[in-house]
Amino acid sequence: MKKEDVPQDKSNLGSANIREMVYAVDDDGKYTTSLSTGWDPKTIALDNAIMEIEERISHAKKRC
Repeated sequence: MKKEDVPQDKSNLGSANIREMVYAVDDDGKYTTSLSTGWDPKTIALDNAIMEIEERISHAKKRC
């Protein structure tokens, strides 16, 4: 993706003023790094994974 197209969606990273480094293509067509505050599809996937982990933890606590 082009550097100017790097997603800056709201995510859990943004609330802590943390940004993720990603690779993008600059105006000369060369790879460079850019900072992103988040990307909606990735945020959704991470939230789903965290919910699954929390469910497993709850189930394990009940078994103990």
